[in-house]
Order: sequence, then C-alpha cells, then structure tokens
Amino acid sequence: MWALSNRMIADGARTSTGPGDALSSAKLITFSQACYQYRRGRDPAPYLKVVRNYELQEIRNVSRLFPEGLLVQVSAHGCCDTCESLRVGKTYQLEALLRDPLLPVPGCTKNLEKRKYSYCTCMYTWVEKH
Repeated sequence: MWALSNRMIADGARTSTGPGDALSSAKLITFSQACYQYRRGRDPAPYLKVVRNYELQEIRNVSRLFPEGLLVQVSAHGCCDTCESLRVGKTYQLEALLRDPLLPVPGCTKNLEKRKYSYCTCMYTWVEKH
C-alpha cells in the first residue's frame, strides 16, 4: 500500500492537467499517509510537514492572481493551547514560510485518539494584502 500511495503521487504529478491538480492530489495522499502512521502508533509529523509544504505551494500558485500579493495565516481552530497561543492572529510572508515553515508546530500537544504522538491540526490559509 505504501509503495502504491507513493506511486500515486508521482503519477499525479506526471499526468495532471496543471500544478494545482498535482498539488491537491499529493496533499490528499500525503495527508492519508500521516493519518495511517498516526493510527499505527508512529509519528505523523514528517508527513504533516510535507502536507503543510504542499499548502504553501498552493498558496504560491494562488498568489500569482493577486497583484498586491498575499499574506499567510496559521489556522489553529481546535488545536492545542500551545498552537493557539503561538500562531493565532498573526500573518506571515509566504517567502519566509517557504524558507522556515512553522507547521506542524513542534510543541503541539493535540492528541486525537490518545496515541503516543501528537497530531498538529494547524494549517496555512491566505489573506489578500491591502
């Protein structure tokens, strides 16, 4: 199954109709891999990091439509207190996050199913610059 899911990401990149399609497919598959690892009692953070990187790439693609540019926010609704206190209400430059991503939050304590590892549910969203 693991080899198949990785092959699906590669095939999606090769056969997609555009970069947005490839990113969306890769994000969904990698998110599924993170969930699978979490349920197996393994750390999902490396997979969540890739998912959040795909989000940043999607925002980069969308930013081309806005002459003034975009800012990135971290959505932490329903996450742990650590994530809420560190990220909520702040905006970031896309280029800064591409160099030094914030998500998943290293100190996150969100635990969905009382497993060994936390599962940071924070995500990136964008807002238009004014």
